Amino acid sequence: ISYSGAGISTGYGVNGLYQLELSDLLGDHVFTVATNLVFDLRNSNYVIGYGYYKNRWNANLNYYHSAVTFFSVNNTTGSLSQVRFRTYGLNGSYSYPIDKFTRIDLNTSVLTVSQDVNDLDVIGRFENEATTFLYPSATITKDRSKPGFLTPSGGRRYALSISGSPSITKNMLGFVSATGDFRQYVSLGSVYSLAFRLSGGASTGKDAQTFFLGGVQNWINYRWDNNSIPDYQLSDIIFTQPALPMRGFNYNTIYGKYYGLANAEFRFPLVAALLPGPIPLLPLYNITGIAFVDAGTAWGIADPMNPNRTGELDLKLVRTTNQNGFVTREGDFLLGTGFGLRTIFLGFPVKYDVAWARERDGFVRKPIHYFSIGLDF
Repeated sequence: ISYSGAGISTGYGVNGLYQLELSDLLGDHVFTVATNLVFDLRNSNYVIGYGYYKNRWNANLNYYHSAVTFFSVNNTTGSLSQVRFRTYGLNGSYSYPIDKFTRIDLNTSVLTVSQDVNDLDVIGRFENEATTFLYPSATITKDRSKPGFLTPSGGRRYALSISGSPSITKNMLGFVSATGDFRQYVSLGSVYSLAFRLSGGASTGKDAQTFFLGGVQNWINYRWDNNSIPDYQLSDIIFTQPALPMRGFNYNTIYGKYYGLANAEFRFPLVAALLPGPIPLLPLYNITGIAFVDAGTAWGIADPMNPNRTGELDLKLVRTTNQNGFVTREGDFLLGTGFGLRTIFLGFPVKYDVAWARERDGFVRKPIHYFSIGLDF
């Protein structure tokens, strides 16, 4: 398979896209090259990989590089800086199926995270920060679910994962994280079903990971909350992990190094086919609907008001604060509910959700609308 394209823009200059995949007749050996070249190699995204699939176990080895460049304004001085984040390294993975329904995945990465800051208001001022570390992980997955049209219609599945970074030297990251994901599907006849999901995670160590709640995966019209993800060190930006879906809220509404999330959905058929009439629209088939409830919480990050970054905020489902004589009650518990539509459009699984958040005085009147691409859990 070979695909390529090229272009030129006022922002990035000359750029090109190239993808190549080669294999033998049986697919035992697969070579992959994928590039998105922008200006030079430091600003480009690319991966070079080899996969071995001849035996029962599968193995992959990849070298990858990704870069994101943006401009930042210092609110105090008003100076303009160009910031570039780079992530690159070597990754090896191994997958072994224990039986038809269960497999083990092992993954190890030697990863470098780099931040380059170029102060555009001061000629010659350039700062560079880089961190290299080892990142192994292991996951066991069991799936005995019954396939449906877009989502499973019965059965259950789960995945347990542990990952971390050994602090071999004082400059290397040190943390261990464990996550779990359990899903149960209940069939109500041939076309109706219930879906339940319970997930959670915890991270410990001097450089513990951060999990954030709020929003949905692949959210097209996304919005971020006023909270900012902790960035005391460069790795916080790379290893911050979303826990989704948590509908009714924006991205990063709440975060911490511990989290718990529960989702419940009722899935039902809505429209078998919507054919174009006088208005020449594309036909839509098998439009399904859902009604959902999401509940979750996160806690354990150091108090941002503490200049020494010591101590942790404990989990409080209800938190009472008194500011200028006004007493407010808020907490770390998020609750949202609503309904949504699902269909296949132009070959993509398209989702629309509308959700209301529960606040201290009841559900909000103004909902949040989510347009996203992907499949439900």
